[in-house]
Amino acid sequence: MESFEEAVQVVFSQSAHALRSHADRERQERAQAYLDEILSAPDGWAHLLNWLPQLSSVEARFWTLQAFLNVLPSSSPQQRQALREGVLTHCVLRRLQGGDTSCEARGDSGPGASSGLSGAGRNAARTEDGSAQGAETSREDAAVKNKTALLLVRLVQTDFPSTWPTAFLELRRLWTIAVEATSELPVSEKSEQASAKQVDVLDGLDVCLRILLLLHQEVVEDSVVVRDAEQTRRDAE
Repeated sequence: MESFEEAVQVVFSQSAHALRSHADRERQERAQAYLDEILSAPDGWAHLLNWLPQLSSVEARFWTLQAFLNVLPSSSPQQRQALREGVLTHCVLRRLQGGDTSCEARGDSGPGASSGLSGAGRNAARTEDGSAQGAETSREDAAVKNKTALLLVRLVQTDFPSTWPTAFLELRRLWTIAVEATSELPVSEKSEQASAKQVDVLDGLDVCLRILLLLHQEVVEDSVVVRDAEQTRRDAE
């Protein structure tokens, strides 16, 4: 396989359609073997996390987030902290910042805190020169936003309060950033740059709302612990 994204595209496209030839089957087998090799590598999750910001296809982003969900049960607290920081930064904060990923921690973060959210507040959605980044942005697919929200909720369920005691404080800070970013969107400006920023910010807000909904459904509403089989089914959807 020439690239990770190509392999994912092959597996997704040929799984959805009957393989027409022996060559198609061989190509799919090579692609699946390449992806399995990434998953089985001890640092495979770290490579996926590094690739996440550059992934251009919906299928590759969805597959990567599902892979993160699959490794959670066997991951260490340090790995999960890296995952939540990376996913929060690349899948949520970057959108709320209009495509900018330069949000830096300010102030005391405390043990277990996610650096991308520590101290972030008003104007966190603005870039240094006040311009929007990523003018060619497009709306994120709903399946990717759902998987992002599910992954972050699973991280809360796994690590709060033992190794992520500030989880709900950080999520509240994230929602504050989302509200502020939305309130600062231009109302009348019709430039391409402004439109791109609006798409980004509204997508980021959408992910935040999906996180809130899932937290309510799976943490607040569920008075009985979800059975392992049921949780596995939800994660695989």
